[in-house]
Amino acid sequence: MTLRFPEVYCERCKRPVLPQHVDRARNNAFCDACDLTFSIPKRKSSRRRKEAFLPAGAKNIRLSLFQKEMVIDVRWRKNYPISRILNIKPPESLELHQHHSRELRDTIFIVYAIEAIYTSLHYTIGAITRTSAYLFNRTKVIATKDYLQVEHRPIDVLPGAFFSAAQIEQLSVRPTLLWEGSKRTQATLFVRLKNGEEYDILWDLETDVLLYLEQEIERLLGIEDVGVEGEII
Repeated sequence: MTLRFPEVYCERCKRPVLPQHVDRARNNAFCDACDLTFSIPKRKSSRRRKEAFLPAGAKNIRLSLFQKEMVIDVRWRKNYPISRILNIKPPESLELHQHHSRELRDTIFIVYAIEAIYTSLHYTIGAITRTSAYLFNRTKVIATKDYLQVEHRPIDVLPGAFFSAAQIEQLSVRPTLLWEGSKRTQATLFVRLKNGEEYDILWDLETDVLLYLEQEIERLLGIEDVGVEGEII
């Protein structure tokens, strides 16, 4: 797979515009060479890549594809590493300064002890909840010609989403960090709305699986496939 960076040229100086200065959501671009913001035409090309097919080894997801509806069912335990679900930072260490008086240090110690117990309970409950979610949760994505819906059930640790077809501008598969601070990347399926907002709906599946799902969801929604900066094609 290769990363795609769409080329746009300044309408005044004809120099290439940096990818980070191209805003496809608003159809404009900024040339830092001549300090010009200009409009760019919306792409009208058909699909830019060959037909994607569901890999034969993609057996850890359930996929039901009908004429007017697509249902994707992903089981967390079969697909996602537990380290991603249990991305919880440990409590910070407590510190008492020697310049405090003994009485004040005793008071601070009691307050810190209570805070430490509360923090430990908070992280323990969070870890139990997330472990349970890892064992039992499924992500269900439903796509029709009218809407796209995402649910994470039965344990509510991630927010669901509902988008009408009229809200959606484009879907794309792009590499993202596995978690904040990680050096590993994963393929993630994004949905971009016409107001510029973007949401990740599926992640850490095989890249070919996500490309196939992107293709089929766009077809159901009646969305023409156009370029998105940094996407995998």
